[in-house]
Amino acid sequence: MADQETEGFQVIDKRRLVTGEDQPAKAEESREQPEAPGGQEPERGQANREPAGAEESAPQMSGEVPDLLAYMLSLLGAAAWQWMGLIANPVTRRTEVDLSQARLAIDTFEDIARRLYPYLDEEANRQIRQTLTDLRVNFLERSKGASQG
Repeated sequence: MADQETEGFQVIDKRRLVTGEDQPAKAEESREQPEAPGGQEPERGQANREPAGAEESAPQMSGEVPDLLAYMLSLLGAAAWQWMGLIANPVTRRTEVDLSQARLAIDTFEDIARRLYPYLDEEANRQIRQTLTDLRVNFLERSKGASQG
C-alpha cells in the first residue's frame, strides 16, 4: 500500500515483513544488517530498529522471559481488579465479584513478582510492590464487605 491522502488525512503504511530470523525488515533489500561503528557486529535485535521515540505508544517486547513475566503481571493485576468488582469486565461490560478468582490472581501475581524482582531495576520493583499492596488492601476491604453483607 503506498502513502495516500484521503480527505485531509494521510495514510502511511508502516507494516513490516518478518524474516525467518524473527527480525523486522522493511523490504527484501533491507535484510543486510548495517555495520556498527568501529567495524563491530551490531547486537542481536539492534538492526532495523526505528529511532528512539518513534513509536513510544507501543512498547515492544523482546520475548525474553522477564518481559513475558512482566506482561503476565499486568494481566493478573487486571484480572484481580475485575474479579473484585472494582472494574468492569471489558468483554461483558459488567462488574462481577468472585473473590476466590481474585485471590488466585493476587497469589499468582505475588509468586511471579518474587521471581521477577532480580531482573528489574529498583523503580520497576517498587511499582510492582505497590501494585501488590494495592491489590491486597482492596481484597481485604472486599472480603470484609462480603462477610458482613
